[in-house]
Amino acid sequence: MTVFVGIDLAWGTRNASGICVIAGAECMVDCHVASVEELAAELDALGPDVVVGIDAPLIVESGRSAEAALALGMGRYGVYAHSSAAAVKAGYDQGVRLARELQVRGFSLAPEVPAREAGRFALEVYPHAGHVVMFGLPRIMPYKQKRGRTAVGMNAELGRYREHLRGFLERHAPVLLGAPAVAELLDAGGLAGAARKRHEDQLDALTCALLAMLAWRDGLGQSDVFGAAATGYIAVPGLSRDPRFAVSAATGRERFEPPLTIVHRRADSIPHGRPFHIAPALQHGQRGILREPHVEPRKPAQPEGRPPGAPNSLRMPAKRAETSNGIGAARVSKRLVLN
Repeated sequence: MTVFVGIDLAWGTRNASGICVIAGAECMVDCHVASVEELAAELDALGPDVVVGIDAPLIVESGRSAEAALALGMGRYGVYAHSSAAAVKAGYDQGVRLARELQVRGFSLAPEVPAREAGRFALEVYPHAGHVVMFGLPRIMPYKQKRGRTAVGMNAELGRYREHLRGFLERHAPVLLGAPAVAELLDAGGLAGAARKRHEDQLDALTCALLAMLAWRDGLGQSDVFGAAATGYIAVPGLSRDPRFAVSAATGRERFEPPLTIVHRRADSIPHGRPFHIAPALQHGQRGILREPHVEPRKPAQPEGRPPGAPNSLRMPAKRAETSNGIGAARVSKRLVLN
């Protein structure tokens, strides 16, 4: 029997991680502090056939663009993720260290899971992205603690979260509704402070376990991930079966509906009528290439009466002049490649 595990991994070593284990009709949901070595040992003890979904970056190598690809593909649904590279650089590397411990214990970190096949698999997942696909949401649920959100509003969103999970289980795994831990989790409400945070982590852990279950039941392939195996990826089981994110087998490009709109953070530096371009993805795991058209810098005009090549005695004003097309006399072209 394959065991499905979800881990909402804590960012710090002193914080609790949400953990959910599904084995047949039984389900355990907990939230406790544990080191990555302890978590790896717990997963190792679950048997030879385990699929675990972990809400934390597992592979972070130079050139990782999973978060940028996720924003490009699902940003209009409100799905964005923090930079994994910046987090690891700041010392929040629990996910990377856990991945190494699991790899030693025979877990595959590749973003591929053959449907209903035995083995050990560990996947990086993201609950917000999973919710959009699992529940068919037009927008993410703002249930997490953030500036400007009220306790009443967050509790209301957590209530929506529980009802969506209940509906998903009724459709895909009704046997789990009889598990005491699941029933208790879905009947909770009116929480505040640390109790609400613990409840949120447990709900996310259950989501991660269900995403692991979907990956095993239906299989996980290249069209269900953002990023690449070598540098890091985010798996969204069921993505390729959602018509909103369908991928054409002929071109390998997503069909974005409605058309994707990209706004440059310095709109005044873009000449009118020169938008960004999205080129097709050509390499394994790429979701598209985002780049700005290259514009050559213009040279200052030569004063009249001077032969070509003669030194220019006119001095430029202190403020850099702009050319007729709205671009400064010199500029640096930018390019962001999404792997």
